[in-house]
Amino acid sequence: MTYSLNTLNADRTSDTPAGVSRFTQEIVLLLLDGKPNKVIEDKLFIAESTVKNHISSIHRKLEVKNRAQLVAFFKNYKRD
Repeated sequence: MTYSLNTLNADRTSDTPAGVSRFTQEIVLLLLDGKPNKVIEDKLFIAESTVKNHISSIHRKLEVKNRAQLVAFFKNYKRD
């Protein structure tokens, strides 16, 4: 499945899971597409440590422990 910003209700005025920002949504989309940290780093022009920090923040906000749980969260979120 390919994810888009529409999948995550990208409009800043709409409800988003745990109030994630548009930049965070971009990272989530790349994670959901199975991209490794290095690809995310290169695509968004940020340091790998920044990618890791954002991923950790996403995990905390969504109360998930790993990428598999993150994918499951968004599959369930979309169905609700």
